[in-house]
Amino acid sequence: MTITLMQLSQMFVGSFLTMTAYYYVYIAKVECHITPLNITVAGIMYVSYVILFARFFVQAYLSNKSTKNVKEKTDTNSKLKAN
Repeated sequence: MTITLMQLSQMFVGSFLTMTAYYYVYIAKVECHITPLNITVAGIMYVSYVILFARFFVQAYLSNKSTKNVKEKTDTNSKLKAN
């Protein structure tokens, strides 16, 4: 869980930096050595990673399904040890 949260925070920081670069290049008109293609690709990459890691986090740690699977595995292991 900790690693997934760290990865999610990394993606949020990357998204923030990409939005900051977009702001400087297009809104503030500050001369910068980043290309529009780089901003676009980075934005798509970070948004897709945020979505994927968030979905994984919810499915693995917050959904009832994951709790049920853990309980079933524990019950199965207990039965095997009893035999």
